[in-house]
Amino acid sequence: MTLDALKATVNGNEYTLTQTPFATPENKLYVNLRFISEAAGATVSWDNVKKIATITTK
Repeated sequence: MTLDALKATVNGNEYTLTQTPFATPENKLYVNLRFISEAAGATVSWDNVKKIATITTK
């Protein structure tokens, strides 16, 4: 992942992100947790009623 870029590479494969990683003026880095979780092999689900994300690992 690269700041302010919609492309990321995992194991030589390029992916298009839905949002760019970015840094705040306070030097906090925000990244797409779904993408990172799925790239690490986890399953991500979203409950739109309760507004809860669940990340499941093996």
